[in-house]
Amino acid sequence: NGEVYLLMAKQQTKNNPPIGEAREQRTKDGDKNPSVSFISKKIFIALIAIVTITFIVYIPSFKNAFTNWDDQEYVTNNKDIRELSKASIKKDFTTYKMGNYHPLTMLTYMVEYRFSKLEPRTYHITNFIIHALNTILVFLFIQLLTKNQIVSSITALLFGIHPMHVESVAWVAERKDVLYAFFYLSALSTYCLYTDNKKITYYLLTCILFILSLLSKGVAVTLPIVFILIDHLKQRKFTLKTIGE
Repeated sequence: NGEVYLLMAKQQTKNNPPIGEAREQRTKDGDKNPSVSFISKKIFIALIAIVTITFIVYIPSFKNAFTNWDDQEYVTNNKDIRELSKASIKKDFTTYKMGNYHPLTMLTYMVEYRFSKLEPRTYHITNFIIHALNTILVFLFIQLLTKNQIVSSITALLFGIHPMHVESVAWVAERKDVLYAFFYLSALSTYCLYTDNKKITYYLLTCILFILSLLSKGVAVTLPIVFILIDHLKQRKFTLKTIGE
């Protein structure tokens, strides 16, 4: 019986190597298995292609000048953006501009004026950069919802080049649109991550992004309604805790 037991123990050790060896073997096998890296590479290539196409579409806007419609009030004739100081920032966060409260948007104008004065190319390029980031965020958000790269790619591409976004990207005074969308889409993505793994970090980050979106444009107040729609799509139970979230 003792000999049989020893033979069985040796056979088990052979079939199940020590933890360190097994971990090393799994790492080697993972390196040989291209599935994970291939998926990541596909996503990276898709995003590069989408952003490149969007860039080509919006290249002409880089040559645009300021318009005589709101650009004057927000930038060219706006003395409030010509100083980046504690006093100017305090005034920015305690006053309205053209009947709107979007201090974070006005703060971006202050930073741009500090470095490039009234060079319109800087303002247009900034709008495009934010729009490009939004396009990537759309891809990530849809990917989190659907887990389908084709759907995510098509949705992001349509978002990036759709004519309805030209006004927001090519018009300096519409900075508030692309900026609030950046935080809005970021909040949607972090909320999806929160619903998937319940990490409080994602929940707190979602709240912060929501506030930043509100400070960029008031229309961000609709975000909680979209959260409810996400909960419905993910078939979350509507309890008091869910409503509180």
